[in-house]
Amino acid sequence: MSEQTIQDDLYSQPIQILDKYTCLSLGATTVNDLIKTGKLKNLKLSKNFGKKPDVLIVNKNKEVVVFMEFKKPEEFDTETKIQKAIDQEIHVAKEVNAEIYIVSDGDTFIWINPKTKNRIIDENGNEVDVQIIPKKETKKLAEYIEKVIFSIDDTNDSILKIEDIDPTDLAKKSAVILKKMTFASAKMALYTFVELFLFKYLSDINVLRNSNSFEEIYKLYSDDTRTDADVLGAYLDGPRNTMRLLFPEGLIKQQL
Repeated sequence: MSEQTIQDDLYSQPIQILDKYTCLSLGATTVNDLIKTGKLKNLKLSKNFGKKPDVLIVNKNKEVVVFMEFKKPEEFDTETKIQKAIDQEIHVAKEVNAEIYIVSDGDTFIWINPKTKNRIIDENGNEVDVQIIPKKETKKLAEYIEKVIFSIDDTNDSILKIEDIDPTDLAKKSAVILKKMTFASAKMALYTFVELFLFKYLSDINVLRNSNSFEEIYKLYSDDTRTDADVLGAYLDGPRNTMRLLFPEGLIKQQL
């Protein structure tokens, strides 16, 4: 079975993963082609950058989230061959600012942190081998991708476990700020306090990172091309959705 056949069996062009990501099966399309046609943004590459990824998963901002390469099974049946396949395009994944790099034969999926070139490890210390099949269980796939993104960075390859940290100091500072604000009701004031507290707190302890962090959302206000509605949309789609993933409704009800 050829690489293209494996790729075509798993993906069509394009596939939506909920309303958050788009999976692009590229074939002969280059990264520069995607930039020229507006399908990729926020990338500055040389005009001669003619790389042709097999599959890209991009977010709503048209930024690369997952960079995927496919190999034939006979090119993926030993550890030496797998490592060779990983090394082949990892520098390209890093150049296009991919958050995750995956190499696969259609059965085994090796997840790599492009920043460190190491394999991504789950909470139990095992290498991540989650299949990327957008046509199935899109909600679980989107949530898992988000979980990996806010866990790994240039110093960490492991999916994070949420630890209890004393939030007293931050709570006091947040309370002082909120006292100066006017709300329609005490209930809305409480909701706003909890949400603001979680957003800033999780950013400060590096659980919310990169585009999901408090600092990155705040920076959007300095972009003259963005309206308040744009910034709110970025917050709702990014940090807020991630916080909902971190604190499922069922867990909160159980604690209450």
